[in-house]
Amino acid sequence: GFLGLLARWQGVDILCDIVAELNRRGYKAKLKVIGDGTLRRYLINRCINKGVRVKITGFLTHHRALCLARRDFDVLVLPRILSETTSSIVPIKVVEALALGIPIVVTDLPIYKRLEGKGLYTTKRTPKHFADTILKLLSNPHHSVDYGFLQRYSYEYNVSKFLKIAIRGKA
Repeated sequence: GFLGLLARWQGVDILCDIVAELNRRGYKAKLKVIGDGTLRRYLINRCINKGVRVKITGFLTHHRALCLARRDFDVLVLPRILSETTSSIVPIKVVEALALGIPIVVTDLPIYKRLEGKGLYTTKRTPKHFADTILKLLSNPHHSVDYGFLQRYSYEYNVSKFLKIAIRGKA
């Protein structure tokens, strides 16, 4: 599935191609999109032309979006395009998906290297490479998310770290 704004920089242009490639290989995939955006009509038309089943929820509350992702996603797919934003920020949806135990396949951008192998898998930004990675992941029922690693992203951890630094600074 895909979670987020249907915008060019998110890599929406190849979502249908990834699912079509999975289907071509015999995996009965469908695309579930939690979100909306200006490329909604483009994505629907592309999926129709490729024979890919697609469901787009539209914008949902944060809580509802995460509940649906946990229930419906085998994998979160983020074929992001290299840009200043995508190469410098790990989106909160990545941390949240990992916390929910949803594995992620994302474009091979340097910002994701530190998360690789902890429930996040990177690949080249092509439908073939995404499909290869997704199928490898789904064929291994023992893939796991490193929850200990995620602790560094919790509010409690970061507030505690900040307070320790602040207190040392006053001493």
